[in-house]
Amino acid sequence: MVIPDDILSRPVEEAARLFALSFLDEARTAAPRLADTADAEALHDFRVALRRLRSALRAYAPYLRGGVKKSLARGLRALAGATGGGRDAEVLLAWVEAQAEHIAPRERTGVAWLTGALARRRDEGYAAVRGDVAPRFALLEAGLRAGLEVYAVPMRLGERRSVRTLADALAALVRGHGEELGEKLAAVLAVHDEEPAHDARISAKRLRYLLDPLRDRLPGARELLRELKELQDALGELHDLQVLAREIGDAAAHAAAERARRLHDLALDGDPDGTRTRRALRDDERHGLLALATRARARIHVLYEATAARWLGPRGGALVGAANDVARALEAHASAGQEIERKYLLTGLPPEAAAAPAKVIEQGYLPGQKLIERVRRVTGPDGTVKCFRTVKAGAGLVRVEIEEETPLELFRKLWPLTRGKRVKKRRHMVEAGAHVWEIDVFLDRTLFLAEIELASAEEVVDVPAWLAPYVVREVTTESGLVNARLAK
Repeated sequence: MVIPDDILSRPVEEAARLFALSFLDEARTAAPRLADTADAEALHDFRVALRRLRSALRAYAPYLRGGVKKSLARGLRALAGATGGGRDAEVLLAWVEAQAEHIAPRERTGVAWLTGALARRRDEGYAAVRGDVAPRFALLEAGLRAGLEVYAVPMRLGERRSVRTLADALAALVRGHGEELGEKLAAVLAVHDEEPAHDARISAKRLRYLLDPLRDRLPGARELLRELKELQDALGELHDLQVLAREIGDAAAHAAAERARRLHDLALDGDPDGTRTRRALRDDERHGLLALATRARARIHVLYEATAARWLGPRGGALVGAANDVARALEAHASAGQEIERKYLLTGLPPEAAAAPAKVIEQGYLPGQKLIERVRRVTGPDGTVKCFRTVKAGAGLVRVEIEEETPLELFRKLWPLTRGKRVKKRRHMVEAGAHVWEIDVFLDRTLFLAEIELASAEEVVDVPAWLAPYVVREVTTESGLVNARLAK
């Protein structure tokens, strides 16, 4: 599944399914490779595809209603769990084998014992995967694909539904995931905080998977993804070594039991010259296991200190800030070409507005059924005149608006076509913090309206004290007070 170039502008319900299907395709490509014992990366690639798929289904769950049955989601979770044992053993085995050059001769027996145990677990896990996972995935894939390839959006008669784009929805998701990551990192206070550190790693991974398909389409995403990957790797190695340290403790107990059994058997079988007994006493696995435990603990402390210095405590705020920067880029993309505003009916013109600079606007609407196209002549406070041609679509809080300045000559040619569909008003502009209130006094009827343009549909409007006494009600969604309807 190829992700289209305009994915950010597509409805989030469609985009979420495209992402999920692309990850499903990755898993389907990797699944047949599991049978090839020579393909060392098959299981890793399959597991990554499954994780990306499950992460997408989780993040976009509100927009995938009806697309993924609960039984299929449970099946995916069970399948991911079934692939974990062999891969986890392989990761631990690689670390133990890497310590071989640092191990003294008397410690090698214990290292060899643990290496053998991990290799057996890895092989057993891989054998189970090759014989069971691919057929199970094939059944799940069919159900998932059927549910994801089609979707319906419920509509009520007479309802005008605004479409939420991926950019808009993803901005909120990125902010939420970033804040969650900051909270998880803040909870890691000491090297022994294994569960909080693991939770932070999962949080970083989820944010990374959310952004990864768009790494080349969002400003700042590539740098943030690199940082998240390094954090995830550091916390992942920390978690693996903490697991290994516990496993070494269990292994020492098993090794001691096996050694005692061997000595017991020697005593029963007989060892006339004591050679076999001395060898058994000399080959004590505990020396090597203790050496590995010491090295693991030392590495754990080094990793924690490095992670703390870079990401924990107040330093985690930099990651949250980077996530918010990406979210702002998404919001800018979502609002490009959109007019997000709220409108209020007023009883009259507030004195603060009357004292503010004003311009006279004459606008007329061209004949058309599907798109609203208007021409506008604006006379500024200094008498300068500018003309614009605008196309609008949609209704309510969020609308698409495309506007361009046009020559006065073209305006004069189009203006006669707007006869019977015109509005004339005086607009007063009043600054209020980061916003500008536009107070319109209609010159062809008794009507006063206030408008404020917003950065996002979720932004809360704080009506200033000078305006509040004049507000009758909000009329953002009242179609009868749209300029195109008022035109006469």
